Amino acid sequence: MSKIIHLSTDAEYYYEKAIQKSDANDYVGCLELLRRAAQFVKEPYGEDGLSIRLEIADTYSFMELYEESNREYFKLTAFDYALDEVYYGIVKNFVLMSMPEEAAHFLNFAVDAGILSPEDGFDPPDLGMLTKPVPSDNIRLVKSDNGAYALSIAKQLLNGKDTQFARQMLQSVSEKSELYAEAINLLAFIEISEGKTETGLVLCEKALALNPNDIYALTARIMALDLSGKRAKAAAYLDELDAIGLEEWPDIAKIALCACQINANETAFKYLAKCMRHAPFDRSIGILYGIAAANEGEIRTAKHKFVQLQIIYPRDAAVRYFARKTDMLNGKKANFVLNPELPDEVIQDFSKLLDKQLASITNAVQLNEKMRQDDNFFDAAEWGLYGTESAAFPYAAKIGGILALSNSGNALVRDILLDPEYPIVPKKEIFTQLLKSGKQRVIALSTGDDIRYFRPAPPKEIKTPSLLEAYWRVYSALAFIDMGFDRKLNLWFRKLALALKGVRNINIDAAAAVLAYKSRINKIFNTQEAVCEVFNLYIEGDDEDFDAYCAALDAVTGQARSKKSTLTKP
Repeated sequence: MSKIIHLSTDAEYYYEKAIQKSDANDYVGCLELLRRAAQFVKEPYGEDGLSIRLEIADTYSFMELYEESNREYFKLTAFDYALDEVYYGIVKNFVLMSMPEEAAHFLNFAVDAGILSPEDGFDPPDLGMLTKPVPSDNIRLVKSDNGAYALSIAKQLLNGKDTQFARQMLQSVSEKSELYAEAINLLAFIEISEGKTETGLVLCEKALALNPNDIYALTARIMALDLSGKRAKAAAYLDELDAIGLEEWPDIAKIALCACQINANETAFKYLAKCMRHAPFDRSIGILYGIAAANEGEIRTAKHKFVQLQIIYPRDAAVRYFARKTDMLNGKKANFVLNPELPDEVIQDFSKLLDKQLASITNAVQLNEKMRQDDNFFDAAEWGLYGTESAAFPYAAKIGGILALSNSGNALVRDILLDPEYPIVPKKEIFTQLLKSGKQRVIALSTGDDIRYFRPAPPKEIKTPSLLEAYWRVYSALAFIDMGFDRKLNLWFRKLALALKGVRNINIDAAAAVLAYKSRINKIFNTQEAVCEVFNLYIEGDDEDFDAYCAALDAVTGQARSKKSTLTKP
C-alpha cells in the first residue's frame, strides 16, 4: 500500500489500521476501515482522498473481485493522481479475468500516453507481450469448424438477453464438434428459462447421453422437472446428485444454485457453505448463503455474512434489504425465497414511494434533505440510482439528472459515468443532463470496455432551447458509439438551425432524428428506421415532422451548394 501524508489524526488512525488488516489478509476489515478513513479526509477528491480510493480498488483486486476493482479504477482515471498505478491495475485485472483484448487496449493506451512504459517490468510477465502490435485475430476467437466462434457469440447474446439469435448460433454447432455438449446445454438453458420445460428435458437427456456425469445437464434436468410440477422427481434427482459427494468448485456452485432454484434450502445451505471456501466475497452466492442460513435458523451466521456484504457492496439494495430483514428475525427461522435479488413487492413499494416523492423534488438540496430525514426514501432512492432491475432505470435518470444539475452531486455523477458496469439506459440520460448543465468542460465516459473524453461546445449563436435539447440528445447517442464527431455535428447543427428558423413548437425528437440522419456521422444512423427507433419517433405526426424537417434541411443545403458553385465559377 502507498503512504498517505497530511492525513487528519482520525483518518490516519483508520488508514493505519486498514493497512494492518490488509497485511493480515482481512480484506473486508481493510475495506471497512478505508471507508472510515475517507470520511475524515477534508478534500475527498484531493490527493489523500484519491489515495484512499486507490487503496480500495487495490483491495477489491486482492479479493479477486476484479470487476468491482475496475469500477473503482475507472473512476480514478478522471484525475491526474497515480495514473500509472490506476492503469496498471486495470490492465492486470483484465488479464486475471482472461480478457486479453481489453487488457491490450488499455495497456497500449497507457504506453502511448506515456503513463506506462514497457520497461516498467510487468507482473505477470506476459503483460508485456500485450504492448506488441498483434493482429486482433490473434486475440479474438476466429470462426472455425469446431464451433468455438458460434459458442462465443451465443454467450454474448445470452448476456444481452437476445435468446432468439443465440439459439440460431448454438444450433449451428456441429454434432462432431467437441463443444457440441456445451451448445446443447446452453440450448436447454434457453428452453427451460422460457418455460419450454419438455423441450429442455429432451435436450438435457441428449447431453447426458454424451456424458452421463455432465453436472450442467443434471442440474438443468432437475430445474426443468421442478418447473414442470414434477417436484418429487426433481427432489429425488437432487438427492442422488448430493450422494455423489462432489467437492470441485464449478460442480458445487451448480448444485448450490440448482438447490436454490427448486427451494431445497437444506441442500442449498450445505453447498453454499462449500462455495464460501472458493468464493467468499461473491455477491450473489453470498446473499444466497445468508438467506439459506437464516432459513435454517443459523441467524448469527446470516447476520455475519450480511454485515460483510454491506461492507463489500455498500450501495446494493438487495444486500441492505436482507440484512435488515435478518436483524428483525429475533432469533427465529426465516422463510425467505432463495433469490439474491430484491423481491417484486419491494420493488413495487420503492417505485410507488419514488413516484410520489420525486414529483415534488426539483434540486439536489431537496433530494439530500429527504434522504437524510426518511430511511425508507433513502433505501428507495439508492435502489433507484443503483438498481440493476429495469424498473429502476427511469428513477436513475430522474435522480441522476437532478444530481447532474448541482455542484454537490457532480462528483457522484462523474463516478456513475465512469462506472463500466452501470446500466447503459440510465447512464445515457444522466450523461445528457450533465451535457445540458454545462457543469464540466471535459467529461469522461466509460462505455464498458473503453474510456472516452469529451469537450462539448455547441455553437454559441444558437440559443433556441428545443434545438439545443435535440443537439444534446444526438451528442449523447453518439458519445456511446463514436468519437471526434464534434466539428461535423456542429456544422450540421448550424444548418438545421437555419432550416428550422421561424418554426414554432419544434418537435425535439424529430429534430434530433433529422440531425443524426442527415449528418451521417455514424453508420448506425444511415436509415430513417434506425434514427426513428433511437429517438422514439412513435407518436402520430412525428413522421410528418421528420419528413418536413428533412425537406427544410435539404433546401438549405441545396442553397448552400448553389451559392458555392456560383462563387467558384470562372
